[in-house]
This record gives sequence, C-alpha cells and structure tokens, in this order.
Amino acid sequence: MTMAAAVETGWDAALAHMWQTPAITIVGANESAGTTRLILDSIERFDRPWQGALNLVNPRGGTVYGYPVAETVADVDGELGIVWLLVKREIALTVLDDLAARGARGVIVFSGGFAEQGNVADQQRLADWSRSTGIPLFGPQSIGFLAPVHGVNVLDGSLRGEITPGRIALVSQSGAVLIQMTNTVIERQIGLHSAFTLGGGAVMDYVTLATVLLEDPEVSAIGLYVESIGSLRGFAGLARRAAEAGKPLVMQFAGRSEQGQALAASHTGAIATPLRLVRGIAEQYGVTLVTNLDDLASSLEGLQNGGFRRWGDGRVGVFTGSGGLGITFSDEVAGSDIVVPQPTRETAVALVGEDHADAPLNPFDMGAGLLGAPEEFRRLVSTFAADPHIDIAVHIFDVPEQHLTAQYAWITEGARLTQEAGKLAVLGTGIDRRGLLASQVLGDDVVVGLGMRQTIAKLQALSTWARGDAGAEPAVGDASRAGAETRVVLGDEMRAVLADVPLAWPEEWTVARDADAAAALAGARFPLVAKAEAGLAHRAKAGGVLTHVPDAAAAVAATGYLRALFDSAVTFSERVAFTDEYFVGLSRGADGEVLLAVGPGGSGVEDKDVGLRLLPLSPRQQEVALARYAPGVADHDGFRAVLDALSALMLRDGRIESIDLNPLVIDATGRVVSLDAKVHLYA
Repeated sequence: MTMAAAVETGWDAALAHMWQTPAITIVGANESAGTTRLILDSIERFDRPWQGALNLVNPRGGTVYGYPVAETVADVDGELGIVWLLVKREIALTVLDDLAARGARGVIVFSGGFAEQGNVADQQRLADWSRSTGIPLFGPQSIGFLAPVHGVNVLDGSLRGEITPGRIALVSQSGAVLIQMTNTVIERQIGLHSAFTLGGGAVMDYVTLATVLLEDPEVSAIGLYVESIGSLRGFAGLARRAAEAGKPLVMQFAGRSEQGQALAASHTGAIATPLRLVRGIAEQYGVTLVTNLDDLASSLEGLQNGGFRRWGDGRVGVFTGSGGLGITFSDEVAGSDIVVPQPTRETAVALVGEDHADAPLNPFDMGAGLLGAPEEFRRLVSTFAADPHIDIAVHIFDVPEQHLTAQYAWITEGARLTQEAGKLAVLGTGIDRRGLLASQVLGDDVVVGLGMRQTIAKLQALSTWARGDAGAEPAVGDASRAGAETRVVLGDEMRAVLADVPLAWPEEWTVARDADAAAALAGARFPLVAKAEAGLAHRAKAGGVLTHVPDAAAAVAATGYLRALFDSAVTFSERVAFTDEYFVGLSRGADGEVLLAVGPGGSGVEDKDVGLRLLPLSPRQQEVALARYAPGVADHDGFRAVLDALSALMLRDGRIESIDLNPLVIDATGRVVSLDAKVHLYA
C-alpha cells in the first residue's frame, strides 16, 4: 500500500480513535494457557495500569483470575473498545460482525491457521472486514501492542523495567522479537511512543502501519523488524515518505543472506537481487539497515540524542588524546560507509602548523598532555569542530573514575565547544561501563557510545539518515513485460540507441565473417581489443573478448580463434589508456521499476560492490551514490552528464529492457569512453 493509499483509507484517524478507547475486551479469556495472564499483567502494569473498563468473555462464564466473565459479547455492557480474540480461527471469523455492530475500536487476532496454513480466503476475509468497517485489525498471530504515550498496553508478553514515554515507534513482524526489541529500548531508557506486533499482517502489514505512524505528529522515528520485505515498491514508498517527512527509519531485515538467482541477460539484472535492491533503496532514502537488536536500539538512541535531525552530510570528525584509540576507531569504521574526511588545509595549518599540514588529521590526536593546558585544549577542539568538512564531531575518550572531576570537565568542555560550532557532539568511550557515568554527566543532546561497536552503530545511523533524500516519485513502467523476450543490440544499432548520451567510443574496425582480416585491418593502430559480434549477453564471460592484440599477425590469429568459437564477425577497437574502470547499468525490474546500477567495472562485475538506485535520481541522490560506489568520478561533470542522459533515455524509451556499459573509463583528455556496451531491446 502506498503512502497516499494508507492515509486515504483513514487508518490514521482509526488509530487515533483506537487510542481513546474506554475499554479493553478479551474474548476467549481463560486460565489454562497463560496467554490471558500475560495480557492482564500488561494491562495491570505497575508503571501504567489501565484506567478504563476491562471486559472478559467466555461461554463458560464464571470468573477468570478474579475478574467476572460475560458469556457472550452481547452480554458486555458499554463499549468493547480494543478487542483481543483468543479463539480459534473459525470462531474468530464468526464474531467479527458482532464486533463491528458494537463499534470495536481495534481487534487483535491471536490464532493462526490462516494464510500460513493455506487458508488464504479466510485471511482475506479478515482484511476485507477491517477495510470495510475501518476497524484496525492486527494479526493473525499477533501478540498485541502498547502505546505508553496513550496509556494503552495490550501486549501478550512480559516487559521488564519502567517504560519511558517518547517519540519512537516499533513495528515487528515477529512477536517474540518485538518483546526483546521493546525490552532493549526500555533498558536503554529510549523514549517509546508505541510498539506493535503484526503477525500475518492481513491488513496492518509493516508498510501500512509504519506509513500511518509517519503521519502521527508524536512519532519522530520508527524501528522495524522485517522478515519478508513484500513489495519492493511498497518498501520504497515507505522509505521515500520517511525521508520526505524527516522521520528516520531503522530496520533489521532478517533473512539477509543473499538469495541466488539464475544469471540474468544483463549485468544489471544479475546484480539486482532482492537483498541488493533493499540495500539500494535503503541507501537512497536514508534508511539504516542493521543485523541485530542491539544495533537497532543503538541506532534509535543515537538518532534520538541527535534530535532526529539530519546533521549536514553526516561527515564525521574524530579527536582524541590517545593515538591508540584513534587507530582503533579507524579500524572499526573501515567496515562501514561512514565518511571520515580530512579537514581543510586552513584547519590543518591552524591545528599543527604549515610544516605538518599535509599529514592525516582525522582522527586528530591532540596528545595526552593537554589536561594541564585547558586553553590549548579549547583552541584545538574549537578549530577542529568548526571545520566545514565536519558535521559530527566525536571525542574518543576512556571515561575516568567519577571522582576525577578534571577529566570529566574535559569531556563536558569538548561537547560544549562542539555544540558552539553548530555540530553534533558525540562521546565514544572505551568498553568500561563507566561510560554510563558520562551519559549521566552529559546532556540528552550529546550522543554517547559505550564502546567502539555502539559508537559506530550510532554514527552509521546518523550518517545514513543525513545522506538520505526523498527525491522524486520512483518511475514505474509496464510490469507486464517483465521476463519478455529481448534481443541484444551491438555496434551501429546500439550506438544509434545511445546517440543522445555524451559518450566517446574507441575507433573500431570490423572484420566480417568471410572477410580477410589482414586487409580489413590494414589501417588499424595497434594494440587492439577483439570482440566477437555474436549477440552474447555476457561476452567476456563466454570468452568472446580478447583484451590485448599487439600486432597484425596476432589480429589474424584472434579473428580465426573467435570465428572458430562463435562463427561471427569480429570487431577490433583501439586500446584506450585509463586508470580505473566503472560499470553503469540500467534495467527494468519485475514490478516495472527502473533501476540504475553504478560501481567498479571490469570482469566479474556481479560480484563487486555495485550500488542500485531507483530512477529518477535527484542531484543529491546521484551525488551520494557516486561518492559511495564510484568516488573517483564523483566530481566528474562528464560522468554525471552520462548518468543524467542514460536515466532520461531509460525513462522515455519503453523499447529498452536494459543497458550495460562495462567498462566506462576516463581517457587522458577527460572524456568518458565506453569500451564495451550492449543494449537489450524487447523483441
């Protein structure tokens, strides 16, 4: 469901109505399975006990845990409010109309046996009922939800500690994970707006619910646990709306191991695995992907302390009094895509003088002797934090014993000076739990990382969010053509298709199938590259490219060899001197989305670090993609012009299924040269 559709259905108003419920009703309440007891424990919690009516329903009547029990829903006085259905699938379906007639404000379906066991029609009945009545339905196989800011807790699960109300919502497809996620948030004293378990998600799937939560003015960020991504278009719509609303998403995407797929006709198609697409969409819009609940909580905590805002471009500067801690940080950050730039030369000269200004200064080792030189400490920190290349300034520090007030003054002063420079202040501590003391000394607007791993997780979330951009609505083409037959276009026909793209091409000489190679290449300038014109989707992998043909004799031999293998014409092209190879590919996805892939080129491109994006790209999205995957051409105007022209061509010409340019190189004159290219047109 798209953002607009989720809001148009009225789910935002329906949830607001649900939060004002005067009652909670448990249908199927009993003392045998323990579920009712867990729900009652949540309702009766010491820190937020339920203040409204509580109704229990069971045909046996009597009492359950001391509460009187009505035999039917009709016997309940007053509103039903939020309704728990602790009954079998068959009974749950029969009671729905009664719940609608009584004006239920929300329904939680506990039982299974729906789509996961093949009863798709019954699950569709749940969805149809919810949409037609406008009553939010969670499940099947949901274990409920809580909303501390609204005084509602109907979780079938045990939470530890006192809940801190706040602005972060949690959404999980797994009930057990939601309980762990929420307990982790409670332990960290992260402000919690709400937490939902979705189960089978008949109507309230993660996209629908998170989309509605983004419209809630009391929600500033959302943490997600997702096992099935569902529609990539739905995920992209959610991610884009979050970027547009200025509310970060942090997602643990379970089952992240790369799913194998048959080799696609184009390199881009082969690269566009589901996992890579999720990663690309997340990067494009600023969604933080994590692999465990600790990092999810750390990410949300870091975003909370950073005010949920984007701090510039998320570039990180590090200062420390310990060279070893700086090296340790550099080692840890190397496995992330956090940007740690060098300061400007002006800053470098102010820090270390003209003679040493060319040395690496991020992380910046201030030396261990500044404790007795407070003025010099202030000068260095102020100068470093004010550098225009830095958006987030990290002070790496081993937290002292609490009685060492001078050392604590150093920590607080570093944070204050960073904030005076208009930057986000971060304290990265050693693994010593005394770091907790630092978080108590510093304000809520300072990010504290307890140990390098937590520090990196928080910086990654802050950096990812800063780089995200909503851009334009992703283009969607004709999905019915997915998998349709295509033909490979090479040579003059391929260049005609790409005529509007500002590419340079090596000079070429073609030897026809029956032509004399020596005569055809009489005017050629060696060395050359030989390619079989056999319509191959993966020419290099098939052995159809010979990269170094030094002279005429070798060219004749190369022609014979490629003819013997492929019975085709052979094209020879001049060798272009270059340093780095790049890959650019465009393709249409299974749902009609238009994809751009960019990264290092050459052989085996499918296994390289290539990034995917949905078209069209905003200038900001293009800038971030190039900085991440092709930094050598991030500032090359010609390369960016090629991307713009390719994107425009792909969006307007529905004949094209995919374009592969591999490799693209920059020649000695600065031109963008395509050394090999192919276009797939729908047959």
